[in-house]
Amino acid sequence: MSAVPYWDSPPTAIVTGGASGIGRAIARRLGDEGAAVAIFDLDAGAARAAADKITAGGGRAVGLVVDVTDRFTIDAAVENTDNELGAPMGNPLMVHYSAARAGVVGFTKALAQELGPRGVTVNTIPPGFIDTPMLRRSEERGFLGPGVAAAETRTPVRRIGRPDDIAAACAFLCSQDASYITGQVLGVNAGRVI
Repeated sequence: MSAVPYWDSPPTAIVTGGASGIGRAIARRLGDEGAAVAIFDLDAGAARAAADKITAGGGRAVGLVVDVTDRFTIDAAVENTDNELGAPMGNPLMVHYSAARAGVVGFTKALAQELGPRGVTVNTIPPGFIDTPMLRRSEERGFLGPGVAAAETRTPVRRIGRPDDIAAACAFLCSQDASYITGQVLGVNAGRVI
């Protein structure tokens, strides 16, 4: 097992369909990297076997029978995961933001197809850690784990972005130099997502 440098503390991961195939490979890899892994699957024996393989390698894992179409079994499995491994943490209170960002990407690609024949380009810029009031409020509320300063050390360029970084990318995408670029997602994130 090797701890991944971008994890400040080992996370708890839930892998649905984690008893076989791609899901099992993901569960095994996350376990090898130091995460505690809850394997949710319809096949009880295979879920337990996948979890046992992780624990045999020194990791922490639990295999649970879960039907993801049944809210009751999901709730029970998440509670069991919390009790056995600790609560999985994402970005609390940020589900709406994540869903909205994903929607923007789909919207961008669809509009690029629709408006391209008229000479209109459509792109999107999902910003990385940009020093804005919203970022600082999230830090104050404890939503950013160890905070903004720690995030700086995990970006290849070792700094937090500025609003002007986004503005520069936007200006480029709006220029004639970008007239052949459409339907793209230009991540301005200092290489934090590569």
